[in-house]
Amino acid sequence: MSLATLPVDERIVVTCLQALLVREQPRLFLIRNEPDDAFWMEQYVSQGHVDRFEPVADWTTLLDRHRDLVKGAVIPDATCGRLS
Repeated sequence: MSLATLPVDERIVVTCLQALLVREQPRLFLIRNEPDDAFWMEQYVSQGHVDRFEPVADWTTLLDRHRDLVKGAVIPDATCGRLS
């Protein structure tokens, strides 16, 4: 999922969702830097770490898809730096 066009508050939601999903296994690759991240995505596939990547345009579909893992509230720590 690309973060390029998302406002900051939505970037925070998607980043928190990524943290929740990785508890079981990596499931969400966030694209923050297009050329570098595209390179690493190709590397993961070519080295057999993942079979494929499925692009997601609407982050709300991710919430619907993984609703069973999203419970309670997530409060980001402001001391961790800015999402950009």
